[in-house]
Amino acid sequence: MRSIPLRILLIDDDPVDRELVRYQLLGSNENIEYQATDNGQKGLDLIRSWNPDCVLLDLNLPDLQGLELLRKAVKSSQSPIIVITAHGSEEIAAEAMRNGAADYLTKGTLNGKTLAHSIERVFEREALRRQVEEQRLHIEERNRELEAGLVRERAARTAAEESENRYRTLAEAIPQIVWSACHPGGEFDYVNERWGRTTGTANIDALGHQWLQLVHPEDRRRIAEKWSSSRARCVQLEAECRLHAADGGYRWNLLRAVPVTKDWETVKWLGTFTDLEEQKRAEQLLGQRQKLESIGLLAGGIAHDFNNLLVGIIGAVSYTLDLLPGDHEGRSMLELALNSGERAAHLVRQMLAYAGKGRFVVENVDLSELVHKTWELIRASIPSSIQVQFLTRSGLPVLETDASQIEQIIMNLLINAAEAIPSDRAGRIIVRTDVERIAEPLSNVASDLEPGNYLLLEVRDDGCGMDEATKAKIFDPFFTTKFTGRGLGLAAVQGIVRNNRGAVLVETAPDKGTSLKILLPPGAPVAVAPNVVPIDEGKMSEAARVLVVDDEAAVLDVAKCALERAGYQVQTAATGLQALEVLRSSGHFGLILLDMSMPEMSGIDAVTEIRAVNPNLPILLCSGYSEVEMRKRSEGLAVSGFVQKPFTAKSLREKVAFHLRATHSTLRSQTAG
Repeated sequence: MRSIPLRILLIDDDPVDRELVRYQLLGSNENIEYQATDNGQKGLDLIRSWNPDCVLLDLNLPDLQGLELLRKAVKSSQSPIIVITAHGSEEIAAEAMRNGAADYLTKGTLNGKTLAHSIERVFEREALRRQVEEQRLHIEERNRELEAGLVRERAARTAAEESENRYRTLAEAIPQIVWSACHPGGEFDYVNERWGRTTGTANIDALGHQWLQLVHPEDRRRIAEKWSSSRARCVQLEAECRLHAADGGYRWNLLRAVPVTKDWETVKWLGTFTDLEEQKRAEQLLGQRQKLESIGLLAGGIAHDFNNLLVGIIGAVSYTLDLLPGDHEGRSMLELALNSGERAAHLVRQMLAYAGKGRFVVENVDLSELVHKTWELIRASIPSSIQVQFLTRSGLPVLETDASQIEQIIMNLLINAAEAIPSDRAGRIIVRTDVERIAEPLSNVASDLEPGNYLLLEVRDDGCGMDEATKAKIFDPFFTTKFTGRGLGLAAVQGIVRNNRGAVLVETAPDKGTSLKILLPPGAPVAVAPNVVPIDEGKMSEAARVLVVDDEAAVLDVAKCALERAGYQVQTAATGLQALEVLRSSGHFGLILLDMSMPEMSGIDAVTEIRAVNPNLPILLCSGYSEVEMRKRSEGLAVSGFVQKPFTAKSLREKVAFHLRATHSTLRSQTAG
C-alpha cells in the first residue's frame, strides 16, 4: 500500500468539472493530494513547482491550445499525463497519444471508477516501463561486463591490429609521403595515399624497387647507393633528392629511413619523403638577396669612390674647355675625354641602380607613354624581321619614379628580347602595360610585395628561351649569353626594380620564348621641382664666400678653381672638423658645399654641428648618390639643396648661384616684411 499521498493535478477551466473530478478522486481514494487550476500557464507552473505524480489535462483551455499545452507539459515533467476532453474522437486521441499523453478519456464517460481505473493503468504501465528500463540497464551492464571480458581476452590478439591501424591512420594523416620496406632487400611494401597525390602515379608504381625510377635521373644512383649502404649497416638514412611531381616536373624532398628492430634484429624499415621545395626556394631567395645586398654594397661603395675620381676628370676637363677658345686645337681631345668621362658616369649610375640607390630625379611617369617614347629611341636597333606589338593601356596610375631609369629597364628588356630571337628567322615581341592585382603576398629577389594593385610592364618574346641554369644567372652582374658585349644589363634592371619596391617575374623554357614581368607600385602624383636654369651670376659672386668641404683633394681643387673663376672667394676643408674650425675662425660665409660621406665626421653629422655655429647658413650636400638618397639621409636637417657628383664646372657654378640668389631673395623679403 502506498503510504505517501498520491499527488494529482487537474488543469481544466470548467469549475463544475473540476469539482466533479475532485469528488470522484477523493471518493475513490482518501490517500490523495489534489490541486486544480483553470488555465494552462498556471498548470505548467504547478507542474514545475509541485511535481505531481499524475496530471489530468483538459485540451480546451482559454489561454493555451490543448496539444500545445500537452507538449509543454510533457517537456516540463516526467509525470504521466491523462488527457480528458468533452468532445472526443479517435483522431484527437491518436494525436494526443503521439504527443506524449499516457491515456485519453472523454468527460461523458468519466466517473470515479473509470478515472481511478485509468490512473491505476497509467501507474501500472509506468511501473512496467520502469521495470523494463531497469531490466534493460541490467542487461546492458551484463553486456558491458561480458564485452569487457571479451576485450580482455582479445587484447593480446588485437594489439598488433590496433597498432597497425593507428600507424596507417597516422601515415595517411601526416603531410608527408610515408613508406615501409622489407629488410634486408629494401623493397617498398607500403606507401600512403600522399604518394599518389604527390608524384601523380599509382601507389603500386612505388612497390618493390620501382620507386627509384621516380627519383630524378641525376640523383638516382646516389640515392640507390646510400639506401643500400644504410641497409647493410642498419643505420638511419637521410638524403635530399628530387622526386617526380604530379605536374610533370621534380620537387626537392628529404628522404629519411629508420630501421625497426625486434630482439636486436632489424626486421623492417620505415621512412618518409618530406617536401623541401618551398624551403629550397626560400633558401635560394635568401641567398640571392644576400648576394645582391653584398654585391650591391660593394657596387655602391665603388660607385661613390669612382664618382669622386670622375669629379676630378669631368670637372677639370670642363673647366679647361671653358678657358680655351673655340678654335683651339686641343678642344677636340678634351671633348673626347669629357665624353668618355660622361660615359663612365653613366656606368656609375648603372652601378648605383644595381645597388638600389639609383632614383636621381623623381617625377610623375606615365608608363605606357614612356614605353612608346623609348621605342622611338631604339626602334632602329631592332631588326626589321622582328614584329613588335604594343598592348599598352592608357589611363594607368602614375609612377612616382626616375623616368630615365624606367627607360633603362624598357631598353634592356626590348634589346634582350630581340637578341633572344635567332637572326635566321622572323620573330615577335609583345610589350604590354596594365594594372595587375596581386591577391597573395609575393616574395621575389627584388622585394616582398603585399597584396594589392601594381603597374605591370611585360616584354614577351618567342625566342630561344632559357634553361633553369641560365635563368638562375640572368640577374648576376656582367653575366651574358652573348658572344660580345658585357654589362650590368638585367642586374641593373633588378636593382632599379628593387629600389622602386617592385618585383621581377621570369617565365621561360628552352625553345618556348621568355616573358619578363615588372611589377611596380603606383604612386601618388608628386609636385615636380623646377629645373635649375643658367643664372647671370653678376654681382652675387663678387663678394660671396664659399666653403668647400670634401676629403678628396681632386674634388676640392676642381670646385675651388670653378668657383673662383666665377668670382667667388673659396676656402677648402678636408674634414668636417676642419670645416668647423674654419667657420669659427674665418667669420661669415655665404654658402657651404659639403660632401655627405667623409671619414671622422660624416656630412650629416657635420650639418648638425654647423647649425649650432650658424643656424641660417645655406648648406649644399654633395654626393655621388642620387638626390633621393641624399634627401632620405638628411631628412629633418635644414639643408638648402643637393649637388650630384660628378659635376662639371659650369653645373657647379649654376647650382651655387641658384641657391645664393634664393637665399638672398628670402632675406630681402624677410627684411622688407
